[in-house]
Amino acid sequence: MKRTVLIALVAIAAIVLAYFFFLNPGAIQFGNPAQFTDFTGVDQNIFLTYRDAAGFQIAYPQFYEIETFPAESPVKVRFSASLAGVPEVMQIGVLNDSVESLRSAALLNLTLEERSTLVEGQAFGARIMRYQMKSNVGGLFVQTAIFTCPSFNAALTALIPASAKDDLNAANYMASTFKCPAK
Repeated sequence: MKRTVLIALVAIAAIVLAYFFFLNPGAIQFGNPAQFTDFTGVDQNIFLTYRDAAGFQIAYPQFYEIETFPAESPVKVRFSASLAGVPEVMQIGVLNDSVESLRSAALLNLTLEERSTLVEGQAFGARIMRYQMKSNVGGLFVQTAIFTCPSFNAALTALIPASAKDDLNAANYMASTFKCPAK
């Protein structure tokens, strides 16, 4: 009897693993995608507008440092701050890849544990995904919003320490302010 139960559990585990590796579980939403529209606690008065040479614009917290990159770099701008000694980074890359290939690339090297925290949804005209990962500074939330503009796709990626989880709402607000270049 015990052996039959054990065999059944192993078979179920094998099916679950096969699902994760072969059937693209990223298409399934885990959690509540409405969390991408939560701005709770965000003081919108502290945001400034950044306009990039590529033509897009976005609001960012005024105390974040801005680093821009050469025109040939896919990363166009990085916003960063050190909050209580813990770095927080948000950057925008401009790419010609399709939204689906950008999504697949973002999910490619996730561990099963990271995939188990994956939440996907759509908001502000973007495909958004968020997951948790371990890092040398403790846990991190990684949130990527992929916007489709007429001449490129833009990926806003935020790395937020788990200790500053409420700052995900600031990343949501930033995503809500993204504007593609005018035609």
